[in-house]
Amino acid sequence: MATAQINDMYEKATLAMAAYADGKTKADLEAIDFSEEQADQFLAKYEYLDKSADTLTGFSGTFYEIKTGENAGDIVFALRGTDFNFSSLDAFFETIHDLTSDANLAIGGVAVNQIMDMVNYYLRAIFSATTDVEQYAIEIIDGQPTLVQLPVTQKGLGIDGLDSSTPITLTGHSLGGHLAQAFVRLFPLQIVDAYTYNGAGINSGQNGFDTLADLLSGVVSPISINPGVSSDNLVTNIIAEPGIDVTPTVGQQIGLAPEYLFIEESFVPISNHSIVALTDALAVYDMLSTLDNSLSIAEITGILYAASNTPEESLEGAINGIIKFLGLSVPEVGIGDRDALYSSVASIVSGGEVENLYSISSVTTDIVSLAALNTIEGQGYRYALVNLLPFVVTSSSVTTAANTAEYNLNDANGNRLYSDAYLADKAKMLGHVINRNTLDTDYPSSAAEGEPIYYGDSFTGESFVTGQIDLPGGAPAIDQFKVKRIVFGDSQNNAFLLGGEKDDHLYGQGGEDTLNGQAGDDYLEGGEGDDIFQIKFDEGNDTIFDTQGANNLFIEHELSGGLKEITGELKAYEGNDSYRQLDNNGNPVNDTVYIKSGDDLIITKPGGGTVTIKNFVASDFGFSLKDDLAPPEIQLNSAVIVPTSIVDLLYPSGWFNLDDPSPASTLQNHFLSGYYRHYRETKYNQQLSTSHDFLNTSYDVSLDVSAANSIELSAIDNAFGGYDSGFESGALVDNLIGDDSRNYFFSMSGDRKGDAFIFDLKESHHAKEGESISTQLPAPYRSERAQQEGRIFS
Repeated sequence: MATAQINDMYEKATLAMAAYADGKTKADLEAIDFSEEQADQFLAKYEYLDKSADTLTGFSGTFYEIKTGENAGDIVFALRGTDFNFSSLDAFFETIHDLTSDANLAIGGVAVNQIMDMVNYYLRAIFSATTDVEQYAIEIIDGQPTLVQLPVTQKGLGIDGLDSSTPITLTGHSLGGHLAQAFVRLFPLQIVDAYTYNGAGINSGQNGFDTLADLLSGVVSPISINPGVSSDNLVTNIIAEPGIDVTPTVGQQIGLAPEYLFIEESFVPISNHSIVALTDALAVYDMLSTLDNSLSIAEITGILYAASNTPEESLEGAINGIIKFLGLSVPEVGIGDRDALYSSVASIVSGGEVENLYSISSVTTDIVSLAALNTIEGQGYRYALVNLLPFVVTSSSVTTAANTAEYNLNDANGNRLYSDAYLADKAKMLGHVINRNTLDTDYPSSAAEGEPIYYGDSFTGESFVTGQIDLPGGAPAIDQFKVKRIVFGDSQNNAFLLGGEKDDHLYGQGGEDTLNGQAGDDYLEGGEGDDIFQIKFDEGNDTIFDTQGANNLFIEHELSGGLKEITGELKAYEGNDSYRQLDNNGNPVNDTVYIKSGDDLIITKPGGGTVTIKNFVASDFGFSLKDDLAPPEIQLNSAVIVPTSIVDLLYPSGWFNLDDPSPASTLQNHFLSGYYRHYRETKYNQQLSTSHDFLNTSYDVSLDVSAANSIELSAIDNAFGGYDSGFESGALVDNLIGDDSRNYFFSMSGDRKGDAFIFDLKESHHAKEGESISTQLPAPYRSERAQQEGRIFS
């Protein structure tokens, strides 16, 4: 529907409302519930011309002239409906007359006496003040309705600009709508258009309106009453819903198909018949159609139904949503604050500067894909999701609250500010908000997902459990921590974003947030800011996604052992895809294992759950992964030979048996790895063959130094140390090449000629058997076995 037509409906509604006023002043208008802003606007646009004197039937009509706009100079005839006014005795009797007319409508379908008063008043209005005007009445003579001329004529009113040829626009509410339809049928050639609001229809046929029209036809002059000519297509009937309103069901509505209009439902349903509620609603319809002239009545109706789950707050909800989106410095409109309502609408559409600069629509099922667009329109859809706005506003022409960095898809580094998971979950929550609002219930249905789900959003303050019911006394029937929880933080520091017993989704958003999924397989997304993630392995398999900020991971490695922060370097073991957290001795501080899997890092422990950090980058968290270093290609004298292949055989943790002929006889290089020290107390029957190389990535290696016939490493054997490793050599020329950690090399026999210790950084110690290095060697390297034998080695 074009903006102009919706605007006409709104303007004519204000005129139909003004027909209830006793006079023409601002005070008169405010007395019938015009807001101050509304009254000022009305008086600026319309000129009061004349109002009919009170009649015994309760009829009242007022002529106005339009002063501004393209319709300036047009005449409007506003017809009052039933006036429920008991403020005085006169008002009481006038109300009784109106109710009598309403009864006539209900029984015969025609308010005959009020129609005749309307005809008589109109005839006086089109004549000059010096002209005698005949007046008429309908009387029952011999059981038949008969048109009679009243014995006394009255002078014309001499209304400036109004005569028998002046086109008339009609408007009326309730009984006034019935009168407007009757006028259209009686004077079809004088009609520009007509608007009725919750108006009663007219009953045609014998003893109905047709009988009345036939009686008047050809008698009243100089206006030709011609019921054979139809102007029904000029009538627009507006009917309010929801609520109870029986008036529009009385008689037959003439004109175009009725337009059903949303109004705020009152606690007293019958009061939804009020022209005040209709006019307020049309002010918002007019506002929205001004912003986007492509909107239809039905589309705006859908938006208003979804605006709030509090029936009397729907109009305010739509206005406040627009105010916030436009970034206006206007206070939010409170429930029932009609002055604020009209002032805010005026601020939004002031001067027509915003006309058709926006696209407004209801939320549709494709909002997730639309919100994922890296465009200005995408910003509008993201704004709706973030703010749980039950309709979408976009604009590429003006700056709005959505056209800011806060609603960009990506940050300055190209990281997603709003992940696909966030958009999908927020769309689900918004869908529930719309469902709840449309039904005007406290809680949305759980039918869509088949189970109750808790949704909580710190940014908007919205929270609910789908399918929730309140027990007697007001306590909720469903515990929010025993159902799946989808929780959204805000830009503040959210100290506790907690999951429950199910598979929860937690989103920190901005600020420094603490996320703890608790039981279940949870999804934790930190967002902007330095966030803390708390994990217990006995509570499920969790997923973490956070590519922003300097985050911290706390894990409870052992049951009831408390949360421990993961910091520093994690060292590779059993290949460069698995890592452990080690102490200064090179011993694992717990059973937790960190495994690289593509771009992700999986953290787990034997018999426990897992936590997967998606798209793991060390700078995003407080720890890093340290891979094994290949030995440097260094030549030290001619005794040092660096093997070309370091890892030819991977042994599991535990004891390494050098007597095993399978590896010893067929492979040159051996990789010692795992959890424990590797040594044997027995003699070996053979020396190792030439060029057997040993690589130890973590922990200590001791080669049979306590046996009477210790194994001798071949003259060109090499041992490569990993993290803080200690090696004990044989008696011949041996070599140790260390990494950048502390490495200890002990020549327990021989004169060390040819032995070499090659290192990069940190400390080095080189001693012969019998030399005390207890003052040099840190306490962690004084192994129990060494202390028992009185010798120092690691």
